[in-house]
Amino acid sequence: AIENIRASVRRRSCRALVEVELSQPVTRVISKGEATFIVIQIPKNVDAVTINLEAVKGNLILYISFSVPNPSEALHDQKLVLTNGETGSLIASQDPNKQRQSVILQRRQTSTEQSSTKLYVSIVGQAKTNKYVMKSEITDASVSE
Repeated sequence: AIENIRASVRRRSCRALVEVELSQPVTRVISKGEATFIVIQIPKNVDAVTINLEAVKGNLILYISFSVPNPSEALHDQKLVLTNGETGSLIASQDPNKQRQSVILQRRQTSTEQSSTKLYVSIVGQAKTNKYVMKSEITDASVSE
């Protein structure tokens, strides 16, 4: 019974969103099937953000979404698969003209004026032990007046 409670707490805590600042690095070690859920506030005047991920150890899947707080294989805007030692990046943008890479997302349009947009990120471990470093940054020349 105690082990069931521990497993339940682990599942719920794994779904909790970790808020990080733009350009704040996140380093974690996760097990197979475990996920980290991250939310990044993107200022309204920023048109594009690059999400960089390094698979220091293991194999990882990165999912991003502007609308789903816990993106997964079933619900995501874009994904990136990395294996041990690889580094990759995705560009999340509201402007399709900024397509300097093949991975571009559309920001969800809202009827109310907001000072920022939330970008949801999940990173899922695929090997027994997985270590990653993720960092978001403003994509060059993406700040608008």
